[in-house]
Amino acid sequence: QVPANHDAPSHTVAWEVATSPEFAAALGPAGPPPDPVAANVLRPEEYSAVLHELGLDRPHVRLQVYPHVLPSSRDVVEWVKGTTLTRFQRVLPADAYTEFLTRYEARLLEVIGHHQPYLFPFKRILMWGRVRAA
Repeated sequence: QVPANHDAPSHTVAWEVATSPEFAAALGPAGPPPDPVAANVLRPEEYSAVLHELGLDRPHVRLQVYPHVLPSSRDVVEWVKGTTLTRFQRVLPADAYTEFLTRYEARLLEVIGHHQPYLFPFKRILMWGRVRAA
């Protein structure tokens, strides 16, 4: 299984904030670190082709959405601080990362709204296949 949430607001808003002029100097000429999921994870139909090319019989690939119910929309920030936001924490000075989190939360809540509880759908691609009999 691989993550597939790179197009969710929790991820796209992080990129939006990181590419704003306020963080250009702190991130330097290299710019924001790329999203490893967006850069490396294929579409489900591409995994089906890969499994077939590897010789697997009856490859099965599906997109699974796990509905995580969080206490509030704000809790999405805490969730992604341990995942997608770590790449920004690694490259930003502490004070800039604190400001990044403040701006990220404000913008994310503009996009997803203020809800209690909040349904945070998290997508993953699940796949398997069987080795063809000789």
